Amino acid sequence: MSALEFEIKTSKTGLAIPCIDGVLLHSLYNPQREAELFASKQDSVIQSSNMVLLLGLGFGYHVEALERRMKTLYKSDYQIVVIEPHAMTFEYWQKHLSKNLSENTKVLYQKDINDYFSDRSLLDFLAKRPSIVTYFASFNTHQNFYKAFLSYKYSTKLEDNLQFISNKKFATYLQTYKHLDTDEFLSTLKEKKNLSEWDLLSMAFMEIAHYKSPLSEKQI
Repeated sequence: MSALEFEIKTSKTGLAIPCIDGVLLHSLYNPQREAELFASKQDSVIQSSNMVLLLGLGFGYHVEALERRMKTLYKSDYQIVVIEPHAMTFEYWQKHLSKNLSENTKVLYQKDINDYFSDRSLLDFLAKRPSIVTYFASFNTHQNFYKAFLSYKYSTKLEDNLQFISNKKFATYLQTYKHLDTDEFLSTLKEKKNLSEWDLLSMAFMEIAHYKSPLSEKQI
């Protein structure tokens, strides 16, 4: 992502504006007014949910505005998670502007898309089915990344998912089958004559599990 041309310009109101490959991510005239307008357009979304997955950080002016509106509705009972794929944008924001947000808002940057879905706290957040809000200036600049993020499918290989097993005994049990994918694992268990408690637990879990991204049925 960082291979893209990156510049920092200054708005008429004196605020820093990221510019990626010639595309301004905020208004060059009044980014704060633009941010307030953006946030106001999300009222129906935030009124229906106190959890928001926001695609696109920029320099965070719209995130600050959205957070103010959510504070009005929910006080401290809300969560915002921001996904940002561009290293230089994230690094500048983190160094100069990150203190403008509360602890209720978390901004995530990872070098590889798989690393996002290895973050247990993000997976727990996504499992709660947050509303998705798109900041289109960022989304359009990084379309390939965001489309891949929204359509991400978890690996069906057991060895790729052992990291998410916190119970050591269960993890040890699964090590025996780590070379299998989930369908092969389930077939193997169904063919066994004598089932252990771990076998039974695994079969119950596999029958209800969905091997797709929790974002896959969400609308942008």
